[in-house]
Amino acid sequence: MTEPVHGQPGLLSSPSFSTRDYCHVAFLAAVTFLLYSNSLQVPWYFDDINNIVDQPQLNSLEQVFRLLFSFRGVAKLTFAMNYNFGGLYLPGFHLVNILIHSGSTIVLYLILKRVFRESVVFPFLCALLFAAHPVQTQAVTYIVQRMTCLSGFFFLIALYFYIRFKENRNPLSDTLGLHAIFCWVAVFLAGSLAVFSKENAIVLPVALFLFDWYFIGGRSEGWRPLLIRILPFALVPCLFAAVFFLAPLFKGAGMDSLTRTITTIVSSRNLNPLTYFVTQLEVIWIYLRILVVPYGITLDYSYPVVDKILTLRSVVAGTGLAGLLLLAFRLRYVAPRISFGIVWFFLTLAVESSFIPLDPLFVHRLYLPLAGFIIIAMDLLIRLPWRVPSLVFGCVVMSIYAMVTWQRNSLWNDPVAFYEDNLRKAPHSERVRNLLAEQYLLKGRDSDAKRMLVEAIRINPSFGSSVVALSNIYINEKRNAEAFDLLKNGIRTNPNDHEMHNSLGSLYSMLGIRGMAEYHLQKAISLNPSYGRAYSNMGAHYVGLGMLRDAERQYRMALKVSPNDPVIHFNLGLVLLDNGQPAEARFEFNQVLKLDPKDRDLIYNLALMLMRLGDQQSARALHARLGGISREMADKLAVEMKSGEAAK
Repeated sequence: MTEPVHGQPGLLSSPSFSTRDYCHVAFLAAVTFLLYSNSLQVPWYFDDINNIVDQPQLNSLEQVFRLLFSFRGVAKLTFAMNYNFGGLYLPGFHLVNILIHSGSTIVLYLILKRVFRESVVFPFLCALLFAAHPVQTQAVTYIVQRMTCLSGFFFLIALYFYIRFKENRNPLSDTLGLHAIFCWVAVFLAGSLAVFSKENAIVLPVALFLFDWYFIGGRSEGWRPLLIRILPFALVPCLFAAVFFLAPLFKGAGMDSLTRTITTIVSSRNLNPLTYFVTQLEVIWIYLRILVVPYGITLDYSYPVVDKILTLRSVVAGTGLAGLLLLAFRLRYVAPRISFGIVWFFLTLAVESSFIPLDPLFVHRLYLPLAGFIIIAMDLLIRLPWRVPSLVFGCVVMSIYAMVTWQRNSLWNDPVAFYEDNLRKAPHSERVRNLLAEQYLLKGRDSDAKRMLVEAIRINPSFGSSVVALSNIYINEKRNAEAFDLLKNGIRTNPNDHEMHNSLGSLYSMLGIRGMAEYHLQKAISLNPSYGRAYSNMGAHYVGLGMLRDAERQYRMALKVSPNDPVIHFNLGLVLLDNGQPAEARFEFNQVLKLDPKDRDLIYNLALMLMRLGDQQSARALHARLGGISREMADKLAVEMKSGEAAK
């Protein structure tokens, strides 16, 4: 029989749910919503565009339902539901993320009532820290990382119902009651949803085994009966791993097929399974430091992959991590909560911080590992001899964490300030410079954007996004020769970059060099058939040749893969107008305003098109809107409108 330590292992009774628990749950939900209430208008960032804004599948719930059991299909379904009920309305997307995080916090509280049985205050404080820790902002405020927090939510749901299954199962009987059967099914379903929200949940069966072993009697039963009980819950994770991980490898696809990591950035050029693993030995220590002292949190670290396997740094880091695991083994009886917390931290990081090559460092990966850290911290806190001062100290630290969370969410609201902060923390990153340049361009700070892009290309001449953005600036400045040189040199160093081929093809088209234009545009499409801008530029090429029907066909193909691109809608509207289809053109122009109501160039050109359609009132309304964005362009538009009215 296992000896309980601090009242933990071997106890199968279900803790009662009191009025105090209801108050705790309500307080946890309220704090979560309060801390994230200033994030409802945070705009789209980075991978949000590719995974949500430019995803044509989100237009059709039926199509997404068919993809439900594809890679991250459950998370994609929730994005599609957001889109179908509210379009690209930002507060709707953020509200769902906050609800998920609030749900995870409450479920974790219910789980920790089985870990800290001495007092309901301890699980409450743990859950409060889980809700308030600033490291969680990237999983909650960064919309696309709903994949992470949704997977974590279902992961915790599965664990909770497994605990309830054990508590409602009669160990003296071979039959199960209805409540136990319901809990068993809930574990299976929640575990499946977790895996199909994000793949790091495939470790769930191991987590169930460990929690049972440490806290709900599994150790006294023996590992064989426990393993047999867990095996059914391993079915979906094992099938998932076989289909999405092992099958591509057996087909010779290589480890790169498992990820979408951009290996053209300087920091990831040495990326392979072994160098990634060695890099993670260092990264995990950074994660631990961030959990304790959460300064320096940012979106994109562009952390460099190691170029040497055996160095003093990697040996020390690896030895230290092995020491932590050894400590967990040594403490399994005398301090089971600390032991479990260490194992949980490593287990829930295992998929993304082992051998599968990814971007080395993203703090949203700490969403579930944070729970292990919290268990360790609380256990250490309550072991101190001065309990009241210790808890007061813990509450002060938690308050500081909450303030940092609020400030971090405030920073997310301003992309320029956000990326400037990111650049200070990752000054070597060409990717951050490129992202900041995009924001400068949106704000009309063209000279600052150019400076950022020049620096990004100096760091990495083959980084396509920066090359394309700078070439566009050169083209706008009538410096076509420099744009040509820039694009040709970029393609020479990175011949498979579809964006550079697309831009070079568009430049050839603008200069009337038909053969080269079509070659590079077709090359861009063949490299990435889902790249809407290439079809759109092919449409513009056909417009220049007077082939309006072919142009319309290309624009419609572009909208199939990029239905939320306002530029494509605008260009299609122009073609429809020239084809004598004013009603259809007006529909496309209205789509432009729905998708991007603040783009100064689109508003300017759209007002001119509405003037052409004879809709003076709508054109004047757009002029007023433009005045709040760019006074200079609004004045220019006023001159154009006045001359247009005079011509009539």
